[in-house]
Amino acid sequence: MKAQGQKPSRLPNPISLVAVSTEYSKWTNVKNASVSIRTGSNPILLNLIPVFGTADKPYRLRLDSPKGGVLNRWELRYLRDLNLPIALFAVGQTTPSHALNVDAPISLTALDSPPAGLHTYTLQIRYVGSQTVHDAPQLELRNALMSANSL
Repeated sequence: MKAQGQKPSRLPNPISLVAVSTEYSKWTNVKNASVSIRTGSNPILLNLIPVFGTADKPYRLRLDSPKGGVLNRWELRYLRDLNLPIALFAVGQTTPSHALNVDAPISLTALDSPPAGLHTYTLQIRYVGSQTVHDAPQLELRNALMSANSL
């Protein structure tokens, strides 16, 4: 039963990103991938958590390479307060002689030890693989929320 005057809880909008390599050569913020937390002296655990899905595939990270011989490589990072990198992750694939699509159930988890206060964490992405104008590689990330928890 809901307490009087209490608003029902609602999940924030999930991360839904389809990134084309030609548009992400510089670090770019991922929409809906930001969270703020107030902390004392405790470490902060950052993670992408599934919104829905199955236990073996809680959210989707998909690499699409439309032609063979392309290095489809992406970097993702967590930033604290818009300027301090906390963790860097790399995902990628090199395609054989034909197009290839790969779904990967990965976890982007990091630990931070910030000073006391209010901090905002964001997720950024950039493409660092083979650059092609036509048949550009893609990365798709869906059905996840970013979380920050004090330990």
